[in-house]
Order: sequence, then structure tokens, then C-alpha cells
Amino acid sequence: MNIIKNKTGFTLIEIMIVFTIVAVLIVITVMTLNPIALQGRGNDARIKSDLNKIKIAFEEYNNDNNSYPMDIGASNTKDNCGKTIIKQLNSWPCKPGGGIYTINIGTSNNSQWFKVITVLSTGETYGVSSSNIKFTDSL
Repeated sequence: MNIIKNKTGFTLIEIMIVFTIVAVLIVITVMTLNPIALQGRGNDARIKSDLNKIKIAFEEYNNDNNSYPMDIGASNTKDNCGKTIIKQLNSWPCKPGGGIYTINIGTSNNSQWFKVITVLSTGETYGVSSSNIKFTDSL
């Protein structure tokens, strides 16, 4: 009498091979995408956009008032993120994570100037300034 056995399911070796292949694919995907670097680049893009919005708002403020907002430094706090500080900028931008940007406003040669500076996730200093001064990357 011949007995035929039905073989169903997977062996332990087959399951281990599948898990190993899946693990290798996950590691390759994570190394390729590098989510921390992607998040840093996204934050850097937002920071650059924020600084350009501030620059445009300051230039509009200057067109309206013949000066830059000299007292803006006192308003540049984490508590004011998202609030209206000057009418030319509906929502005051802050760094991702709630930090603030370094803002310098001054006068030289009878002319006002401003610069807004920050450090990107790459360690690079980035900033914008009024057109009447040369931007330097010192904080």
C-alpha cells in the first residue's frame, strides 16, 4: 500500500531565506533614500523660502515707510512664529522646529540695510540681504 503525503506549508529554511532577502532589500532602500538627508534638504528648502519671504516683506516695508523695520529684532522670537509682526508678512516664519533666524538691521553711509542669516542642515551659512549691501555669511 502506497501512502501519499500532502506537503503543505513552508520549511524553516525557506522562511529564513525570504526574511533575509526582505531584510537586505530594506537595508538597500534605507541606504539609498537616506531619510535623514531627505528631511534636511526639505527643511533647507523651507528655510530658503522663508528667508526670501522676509526679504520681500522688508523691501515692501521699506517702500511703504522709507526705512526697514528697525525694531523687528525684539519681535523675532519663538512666541511670534506664525503671527503677523509687520503687515507685509502675514505669518512670521520660523525655522523648522521653532527656531528663529538671525536678523541684522543697521545704517551705514546714510543708508539703511538688513540681512537675515541662518545655518542650513549641511552646516552652510545661508542668508539674504538688502540690495544696497554685499551679503556676507557672518552671523
